Amino acid sequence: MYEHAKKDTVLVGSRGGEIFEFSQRNANKPKTLLKSHYDYELNGLAVSSNDDEFATVGRDGVLAIWDSQTR
Repeated sequence: MYEHAKKDTVLVGSRGGEIFEFSQRNANKPKTLLKSHYDYELNGLAVSSNDDEFATVGRDGVLAIWDSQTR
């Protein structure tokens, strides 16, 4: 889980490989940012210091770098 202080959002990785964005405005209906890792569990989520990219690693052994502006 990653909390973004400026945007008041939290990113959450799921066991199904999805990344969801929660905010106070959409707490009951989170935004699905992406589905990754071929239906395998997401083991790690990290966000760059400038919030432009984030990295995921899954049970499938794949380390992926994502651009937050295009995903």
